[in-house]
Amino acid sequence: MDNIDGTEEERLRQHLPVTTIPSGKVLVYVSSLAGKRFQKSTIPISEDSKTAAVEISVDARQEFQSIIGFGGAFTDSVGINLNSLSNTTRQRLLEAYFGRNGIGYNLGRVPIASTDFSTREYSYADVEGDMKMAEFSLKDEDFDYKIPYILTAMNLTGGNIRLFASPWSAPGWMKTNGRMKGGGTLKGKVNGPYYQSYATYLVRFVDEEAIFNDPEATKYVDGIGVHWYLNFLMPASVLTTTHNRHPDKFLLATEACAGSTLIHGPVMGDWYRAEEYAEDIITDLNNFVAGWTDWNLCLDEQGGPNWVSNFVDSPIIVNGAADEFYKQPMFYAMGHFRSSNFSAT
Repeated sequence: MDNIDGTEEERLRQHLPVTTIPSGKVLVYVSSLAGKRFQKSTIPISEDSKTAAVEISVDARQEFQSIIGFGGAFTDSVGINLNSLSNTTRQRLLEAYFGRNGIGYNLGRVPIASTDFSTREYSYADVEGDMKMAEFSLKDEDFDYKIPYILTAMNLTGGNIRLFASPWSAPGWMKTNGRMKGGGTLKGKVNGPYYQSYATYLVRFVDEEAIFNDPEATKYVDGIGVHWYLNFLMPASVLTTTHNRHPDKFLLATEACAGSTLIHGPVMGDWYRAEEYAEDIITDLNNFVAGWTDWNLCLDEQGGPNWVSNFVDSPIIVNGAADEFYKQPMFYAMGHFRSSNFSAT
């Protein structure tokens, strides 16, 4: 892990940008437990495979999916942790992700109402039976924890960021278990009154949240989101199968986090978790996934706040009391997949 400072910032500036590659050479960037952070080296290309440890074959005639990008989520917990920092430290954290010398995030997930990474359970329609959303309203959390930092990210990227919104749960009164947590499904039959009301709820969110209220945005809603949490049950080939069946739809990894099973919460300086990230991203890209979105941009040293005690890890851990943040190995893993390193196809 690294505590961000001027030296680290300079390393990012020197090593992340991909420069012109000399003919017959390959640029290699390495981050490691030994202390390397995007360390750049140049390797000559040779056709002599007898002495090569790794053989790489490239067919420039074959094109695959267009890359949408890489990023993370603006949960309430992210905003709470950012608010615990001074203005200067907060800005440097956001620049580490979205700034010109950062790791090139250009995707942002915006939760619709609360998630487990909030301090309470809330929706935008908490009045039971309000099927037409007459009492729909955004909450203080949107204005205190989400919107300000989304706008900062938009500014840091010069507007070159794509946002997508997704709910953690429908309002509890619409569900069979009566709560936003704990599973449950929408009441009634598909296309019944609760399904129609939930659709109205989602449309109202787009109308109310000005950052999504763009008539041009609808043409980009044309893909399928996937998570990594049940990878052990399904082979990655199902992604390719899905692509082959729906080649006109993009696939996007919309959530992943380490520390949700076995050893919960942050493990400082854990490179195994960085390897998990890198392996999953590479596997997804090799199976037509067009981008990869981490879960929380930052969490506290416990892995929260989280109102259901589902503490997990994050690429950046915040120590608000010391006005510091620590970059985990996962941060560097994400940096090796910055969007500017990919061509359009």
